[in-house]
Amino acid sequence: VAHVDDLPIAVGYEESYPIDIEEALFEKLREGKTDECVMEANSFFDWMVSQPGNDVMSIKLKALEFVLMAESIMYRSGGHVYHFESRKDYLGEVFYMKDNETLRMWFVEKMREAARNMTTGSEDHTHHLIRKAQEYIDSHFHKDISLDDISRELNISPYYFSKLFKEETGENFV
Repeated sequence: VAHVDDLPIAVGYEESYPIDIEEALFEKLREGKTDECVMEANSFFDWMVSQPGNDVMSIKLKALEFVLMAESIMYRSGGHVYHFESRKDYLGEVFYMKDNETLRMWFVEKMREAARNMTTGSEDHTHHLIRKAQEYIDSHFHKDISLDDISRELNISPYYFSKLFKEETGENFV
């Protein structure tokens, strides 16, 4: 028997690695706080270029890693459709960038887009669900429609639908 804390699954970082900035960056991304996410992205990029040796390939790889991670978080948050080939140019774009400022602009813009889409994606998804519910109500108004009927139609829980409906329309479903 082994306790989870005894297993070697924790990540160790070199002493100078700014784990606090990394955590703040992805926290702001998840919260959809675009301006703060951009600020943290710039801070992290500043740290990367300040490292001894200023290894360009390591900076490029870390920027690419963070962008892919940010977009994965964004897609998993819902409201956006992932397309397999949507990022096929990233590796080539990053590889052939000649200077750090071009890379910084690409990195920060991708992080900005992901953070912005965290909020707009969920809003778009909510609008879509409520529109579907209203269409269902319009086409079945002659029947006795229950909260459970619409929730089943949308594949969400009655509680969640009720909450979304109230937030979107300002009215209770009943």
